[in-house]
Amino acid sequence: MNWLWIGKRVLALAIAAACIWAIAGALKGQTFESLAAAFAEVPPATLLVAALLVAVNFSLMSIMETLALRDAGVRLTPGRTVLSAFVGNALSIAAGLGPISGAGVRAGLFRAWGAPVQAAAVTAVSVTLISLSGGATLAAIGLILQPGAMAAAYGVPEPILRGCGAGFIVALIGVMVLAGRKRTAFTLWGVSLSAPSAGGVLVRLALGAIDWMISANILYVFLSFAENWAPLSFVTTFATSHFAGMAAGAPAGLGVFDALMLHAGAVETNPAQLAAALFLYRLVGYATPALIALIPYLALSQRTAAAR
Repeated sequence: MNWLWIGKRVLALAIAAACIWAIAGALKGQTFESLAAAFAEVPPATLLVAALLVAVNFSLMSIMETLALRDAGVRLTPGRTVLSAFVGNALSIAAGLGPISGAGVRAGLFRAWGAPVQAAAVTAVSVTLISLSGGATLAAIGLILQPGAMAAAYGVPEPILRGCGAGFIVALIGVMVLAGRKRTAFTLWGVSLSAPSAGGVLVRLALGAIDWMISANILYVFLSFAENWAPLSFVTTFATSHFAGMAAGAPAGLGVFDALMLHAGAVETNPAQLAAALFLYRLVGYATPALIALIPYLALSQRTAAAR
């Protein structure tokens, strides 16, 4: 009997049950009519703004992809770089476990283009690290400057939250100092890599932070009525909730992220409006890009299979 397989399934079911319980609790007292009214209150123009933010976000990911490809020693045309960034990120975020699923998706693209397949995993890991480090930096800054909302939502004393944020910033500064003193060369999955300089680390952190700020704003535009939810406090809650969802391994943090946002936002805004915003955020930010990305991915996969 495979106890590891059973353990994983039991853990997944336990997380799913906890999320359902938390979401049901957050939406207690809400009716179908109140949820429908919340959707009706969203101006059509807001959907357009959110879609434009998604486009800007994927454009930024193309820059991150360019840096990751350069680190992996892979040269793609600008068009293929953009396609790799869009398809790789849209499908991997929707599938969950970004570095693994992202590597698999990019491997199919690289194979079709005649690029070294082993570099796909390096590219996926590099892009993921750029994004996560930027998001963690934003969350750390928010915990230092505005820990009140997180403290109220989860009962964690503000000094502890500030300490966590400060600890991450100190560790980050240490990494930058080491990067500035010595650039280490190493090999990963057969690909020769060189650790970025302190300036390179700073550029990647900035790109990752902007990536998360744009992502957070895709949801925030649907919450324009939440006047009490300060932007920095919102971004902090957004980032920490997403990290928890990623740790659970759920596709795009599905369930975990939503439950945490609904719980933390109960004090800041109306639960029905927040639930409607979360649904639209997933529709515009995740489902639509993933469905669009499937078209070129399947086309290239069929072309590769036909050529064999």
